[in-house]
Amino acid sequence: SAQVYYNMLNPSAARPLPPAWQGADLSGIIAGCRAQDMAVMAIRIFAAGYLATPERTGRESILTTNTAPDSEERMAESLFADFNADYGTRAQTALRYVLSNQAISTAIVGLSEPSYIDEAVAGAAKGPLPDAALARLEKLYETNFGAA
Repeated sequence: SAQVYYNMLNPSAARPLPPAWQGADLSGIIAGCRAQDMAVMAIRIFAAGYLATPERTGRESILTTNTAPDSEERMAESLFADFNADYGTRAQTALRYVLSNQAISTAIVGLSEPSYIDEAVAGAAKGPLPDAALARLEKLYETNFGAA
């Protein structure tokens, strides 16, 4: 198995990047894992908390190149300004996104806040995001979350 960085703000491990993309390029990692018959464990599904909550704790850490706290926050705020609570809370929506990818074997939930476990359970109960949500997200990717 492999732990692979994968979330709504940076899904590049599982997909081609749109031209407007700005951020770490993890292209091909999930396909490479699957070609080797390796399980994929999605990590950083809440993007250091930027996807889970609008509140910053000061404990957020950025692990990828071409990524910065201000861009993570901007993208998360753009995403949830569009999604509102249409698919659950922020944390539930983020988990549901990961569950939408059948190449992901499991999602590792980082718990910087104890409430995240309850959010993860509730999100899992709702199941993967519907196709309409994924289409909305695709439009955000194409514009680098409205920056392009």
